Amino acid sequence: MSIPSPMTTQSASRGASPSPRLDPRSAIRRVSLDKLRIEDAASFRHVALYGDLAALVSKHGVRFRVLPPSAASWDRAVFLNLTFWGAVEGGDVLVEDVIPADVVTHVAWHTLAAAALVEPGATPSSDALFLGEAIASAFDIYLVGRLVGHAPASTFLETQVPAMADCAAASGLDDDAFDALIAEVAADPERAFEDLRALLFDVTRALVRCSGVDEAHTVLAGFEGHRFASLLHRHELSNWVLYARAYAADRGAPEDDARAVTLDRALRTSPDALGWLTKNWVDAAVSGELPRAVSAAIPALSAALCLSNRVGQGAVATEAGEAVAAAQKAAARGRAERLELRERPLVADCFCARQDGLLRSARVRVLELDDNLEGR
Repeated sequence: MSIPSPMTTQSASRGASPSPRLDPRSAIRRVSLDKLRIEDAASFRHVALYGDLAALVSKHGVRFRVLPPSAASWDRAVFLNLTFWGAVEGGDVLVEDVIPADVVTHVAWHTLAAAALVEPGATPSSDALFLGEAIASAFDIYLVGRLVGHAPASTFLETQVPAMADCAAASGLDDDAFDALIAEVAADPERAFEDLRALLFDVTRALVRCSGVDEAHTVLAGFEGHRFASLLHRHELSNWVLYARAYAADRGAPEDDARAVTLDRALRTSPDALGWLTKNWVDAAVSGELPRAVSAAIPALSAALCLSNRVGQGAVATEAGEAVAAAQKAAARGRAERLELRERPLVADCFCARQDGLLRSARVRVLELDDNLEGR
């Protein structure tokens, strides 16, 4: 027998009062990107990927929320963005009809990740949430690398780099070491993107599974040797973990999401993770439709994951990457796309069943994928 809460009892005894009507002038407005002024866009002109990300935000009708003048405070916007960042709806909360160029890219990556990792109408898993946010957040370090030395007047650099420096200093990194770190990022922005993306994904996946302070401290200590460890707390990881614990599909008992884990492995084994995302997500979304999360593709993708885990590098890792791309293409087209692993015994021989028993052999599962798609 349930016991009513004191609030329920009081409401029943006094009679529930009707919810106050919101004055239309106090309501949040929803606007498309073309209705907003993009701040600092000129600083990003030499970054071709920025133009593509902005184009897909416009093309696919992503809408942003603008606070009413009576509540248009930066604190309110930050609170709403950090507390309710689930990304399935897309679009940030803004204080006026102005959006920074880097926020446009952040929203674009969230839009792509939500489409690729979460089936329509489904609640995202913690892995899907973390991977989408890791990609979007790591793109900032890529932008820093691309803009340093090319756009000295960029407001993005004026705000982001000092904030990164403060965070790094609080972690014990001195000025010379921080300058060296930024120089490394500028020398290879693509590598910086993937290194930070993988770190953010690994750390948050580990933290959400922690039962207490000691365990979480051990997790963080285990990543102290990473070159971007000093920037971890710049990314508000507590919000990531708390949001996943409150809203993720697997809240309370985090599980491996095969779709997210497979994509993560594909990015790690690719020689250019950002290039992989550009080809498989961005280019497709700009010219056609957003990527789709199709469950039928998971067996072949998971097979590729196992191959990558087994071999790690060389020819077989290349085969695994090809399997990932081919499976995604097949799922997107909604028809069979024969994956000729049967003619590559090295790949099949290197594959063995995953511990969860989901997969039996690369050959069998790939053929099942074909059959499933042909039956549609």
